[in-house]
Amino acid sequence: LVFVSSPAAGAEERYRLVSQAGRLRLSFDAVDTVTNFSTLYQVLLAAKVTKVLLVTSPYHMPRAEAIASIMLGAGDISFEPKPVPDGLTVPVEPSWKTWRDSLRSWIWRCTGMDFRFLAGNLKNFGWRFAALGAAISAAFIWAACCLRPRFFKLRKYISLVGARNGEADDI
Repeated sequence: LVFVSSPAAGAEERYRLVSQAGRLRLSFDAVDTVTNFSTLYQVLLAAKVTKVLLVTSPYHMPRAEAIASIMLGAGDISFEPKPVPDGLTVPVEPSWKTWRDSLRSWIWRCTGMDFRFLAGNLKNFGWRFAALGAAISAAFIWAACCLRPRFFKLRKYISLVGARNGEADDI
Protein backbone atom coordinates (compact mmCIF):
# COMPACT_ATOMS: atom_id res chain seq x y z
CA LEU A 1 0.00 0.00 0.00
CA VAL A 2 1.06 3.58 -0.63
CA PHE A 3 -0.07 6.17 1.93
CA VAL A 4 0.40 9.81 0.95
CA SER A 5 -0.31 12.56 3.45
CA SER A 6 -0.91 16.13 2.25
CA PRO A 7 -0.14 15.43 -1.39
CA ALA A 8 0.46 18.37 -3.70
CA ALA A 9 -1.90 19.23 -6.51
CA GLY A 10 -2.05 16.58 -9.20
CA ALA A 11 -1.32 13.69 -6.85
CA GLU A 12 -4.04 11.53 -8.39
CA GLU A 13 -2.35 11.76 -11.78
CA ARG A 14 1.19 11.23 -10.43
CA TYR A 15 0.08 8.12 -8.54
CA ARG A 16 -2.30 6.89 -11.26
CA LEU A 17 -0.72 3.43 -11.67
CA VAL A 18 -0.74 2.77 -7.92
CA SER A 19 -4.32 4.03 -7.73
CA GLN A 20 -5.46 1.75 -10.58
CA ALA A 21 -3.95 -1.18 -8.70
CA GLY A 22 -6.11 -0.23 -5.70
CA ARG A 23 -3.07 0.37 -3.48
CA LEU A 24 -3.21 4.16 -3.02
CA ARG A 25 -4.46 5.94 0.12
CA LEU A 26 -4.42 9.74 -0.09
CA SER A 27 -5.02 11.84 3.02
CA PHE A 28 -5.76 15.55 2.85
CA ASP A 29 -6.38 15.90 6.61
CA ALA A 30 -2.93 17.11 7.69
CA VAL A 31 -1.95 20.77 7.87
CA ASP A 32 1.75 20.37 8.74
CA THR A 33 4.47 17.78 9.32
CA VAL A 34 3.28 16.68 12.77
CA THR A 35 -0.28 16.16 11.57
CA ASN A 36 1.01 14.23 8.55
CA PHE A 37 1.88 11.53 11.07
CA SER A 38 -0.97 11.96 13.55
CA THR A 39 -3.68 11.77 10.88
CA LEU A 40 -2.26 8.59 9.33
CA TYR A 41 -1.20 6.83 12.53
CA GLN A 42 -4.47 4.94 13.16
CA VAL A 43 -4.78 4.12 9.46
CA LEU A 44 -1.29 2.58 9.49
CA LEU A 45 -2.08 0.56 12.61
CA ALA A 46 -5.37 -0.67 11.15
CA ALA A 47 -3.57 -1.77 7.99
CA LYS A 48 -1.03 -3.61 10.19
CA VAL A 49 1.84 -1.62 8.68
CA THR A 50 5.14 -2.37 10.40
CA LYS A 51 7.51 -0.36 8.21
CA VAL A 52 7.16 2.97 6.41
CA LEU A 53 9.34 4.54 3.75
CA LEU A 54 9.62 8.18 4.75
CA VAL A 55 9.92 10.20 1.55
CA THR A 56 10.50 13.94 1.61
CA SER A 57 13.04 16.49 0.40
CA PRO A 58 16.54 16.30 1.85
CA TYR A 59 16.29 19.68 3.61
CA HIS A 60 13.13 18.54 5.43
CA MET A 61 14.28 15.01 6.26
CA PRO A 62 15.96 15.70 9.67
CA ARG A 63 12.73 17.16 11.10
CA ALA A 64 10.57 14.45 9.52
CA GLU A 65 12.85 11.76 10.98
CA ALA A 66 12.69 13.30 14.46
CA ILE A 67 8.89 13.37 14.35
CA ALA A 68 8.63 9.87 12.86
CA SER A 69 10.85 8.34 15.53
CA ILE A 70 8.55 9.70 18.26
CA MET A 71 5.14 9.24 16.65
CA LEU A 72 5.62 6.00 14.71
CA GLY A 73 7.58 4.56 17.60
CA ALA A 74 4.40 4.73 19.67
CA GLY A 75 3.00 1.87 17.59
CA ASP A 76 6.24 0.01 16.95
CA ILE A 77 6.22 1.10 13.32
CA SER A 78 9.74 1.39 11.93
CA PHE A 79 10.67 3.75 9.12
CA GLU A 80 13.38 4.11 6.53
CA PRO A 81 14.26 7.62 5.33
CA LYS A 82 14.29 8.02 1.55
CA PRO A 83 15.16 11.60 0.57
CA VAL A 84 13.81 12.62 -2.81
CA PRO A 85 16.62 12.35 -5.37
CA ASP A 86 17.63 15.81 -6.60
CA GLY A 87 15.28 17.31 -3.98
CA LEU A 88 15.86 20.66 -2.36
CA THR A 89 18.81 20.76 -0.01
CA VAL A 90 18.56 24.47 0.77
CA PRO A 91 17.32 26.35 2.62
CA VAL A 92 18.25 24.28 5.64
CA GLU A 93 15.37 24.14 8.10
CA PRO A 94 16.13 25.90 11.37
CA SER A 95 16.72 23.59 14.34
CA TRP A 96 14.00 25.31 16.40
CA LYS A 97 11.40 23.79 14.07
CA THR A 98 12.71 20.32 14.84
CA TRP A 99 12.64 21.03 18.60
CA ARG A 100 9.14 22.54 18.38
CA ASP A 101 7.73 19.64 16.40
CA SER A 102 9.49 17.06 18.57
CA LEU A 103 7.79 18.61 21.60
CA ARG A 104 4.43 18.55 19.80
CA SER A 105 5.05 14.90 18.88
CA TRP A 106 5.70 13.96 22.51
CA ILE A 107 2.57 15.85 23.58
CA TRP A 108 0.61 13.89 20.96
CA ARG A 109 2.16 10.61 22.09
CA CYS A 110 1.27 11.30 25.74
CA THR A 111 -2.12 12.95 25.31
CA GLY A 112 -3.37 12.27 21.76
CA MET A 113 -3.56 16.02 21.04
CA ASP A 114 -1.88 17.07 17.80
CA PHE A 115 -3.09 20.71 17.81
CA ARG A 116 -4.24 20.41 14.20
CA PHE A 117 -6.81 23.18 14.78
CA LEU A 118 -4.06 25.48 16.02
CA ALA A 119 -1.55 24.68 13.29
CA GLY A 120 -4.14 25.24 10.58
CA ASN A 121 -5.23 28.57 11.98
CA LEU A 122 -1.65 29.77 12.43
CA LYS A 123 -1.21 29.61 8.68
CA ASN A 124 -4.30 31.77 8.23
CA PHE A 125 -3.98 34.31 11.05
CA GLY A 126 -0.28 34.57 11.86
CA TRP A 127 1.59 35.44 15.06
CA ARG A 128 -1.28 37.18 16.88
CA PHE A 129 -3.27 34.01 16.73
CA ALA A 130 -0.11 32.11 17.67
CA ALA A 131 0.03 33.91 21.02
CA LEU A 132 -3.60 33.09 21.73
CA GLY A 133 -3.08 29.55 20.48
CA ALA A 134 -0.04 29.09 22.70
CA ALA A 135 -2.08 30.13 25.74
CA ILE A 136 -4.92 27.76 24.79
CA SER A 137 -2.45 24.94 24.12
CA ALA A 138 -0.76 25.52 27.47
CA ALA A 139 -4.18 25.30 29.15
CA PHE A 140 -4.95 22.02 27.35
CA ILE A 141 -1.58 20.55 28.29
CA TRP A 142 -1.97 21.65 31.91
CA ALA A 143 -5.46 20.16 32.04
CA ALA A 144 -4.39 16.89 30.44
CA CYS A 145 -1.30 16.47 32.61
CA CYS A 146 -2.44 17.96 35.90
CA LEU A 147 -6.19 17.89 36.28
CA ARG A 148 -6.91 14.48 34.86
CA PRO A 149 -4.73 12.52 37.31
CA ARG A 150 -6.08 14.59 40.22
CA PHE A 151 -9.63 14.01 39.03
CA PHE A 152 -9.10 10.26 38.96
CA LYS A 153 -7.43 10.32 42.39
CA LEU A 154 -10.34 12.38 43.73
CA ARG A 155 -12.85 9.94 42.27
CA LYS A 156 -10.94 7.04 43.81
CA TYR A 157 -10.85 8.82 47.18
CA ILE A 158 -14.58 9.61 47.05
CA SER A 159 -15.23 5.99 46.12
CA LEU A 160 -13.16 4.72 49.08
CA VAL A 161 -14.78 7.14 51.53
CA GLY A 162 -18.25 6.19 50.29
CA ALA A 163 -17.43 2.49 50.67
CA ARG A 164 -16.25 3.04 54.25
CA ASN A 165 -19.48 4.81 55.11
CA GLY A 166 -21.54 1.90 53.79
CA GLU A 167 -22.69 3.74 50.68
CA ALA A 168 -22.97 1.92 47.37
CA ASP A 169 -20.01 2.49 45.09
CA ASP A 170 -21.62 3.46 41.80
CA ILE A 171 -18.70 5.39 40.32
